[in-house]
Amino acid sequence: MNNHPNNSEVNLKTAHEQLLQTTDPQKQTELVQQINAVMQANQQRILASQDFVK
Repeated sequence: MNNHPNNSEVNLKTAHEQLLQTTDPQKQTELVQQINAVMQANQQRILASQDFVK
């Protein structure tokens, strides 16, 4: 998983599209975990930048 800021949005969009298309519960679980990981990484990045500004 690439954490480069420009790629996180692309990864989220792709994972979300795949999630909507698949009916495989295992794949759905993996994609939800991937989406959560990207969102968590984004949140950490935002929190880190806020700490930097303080």
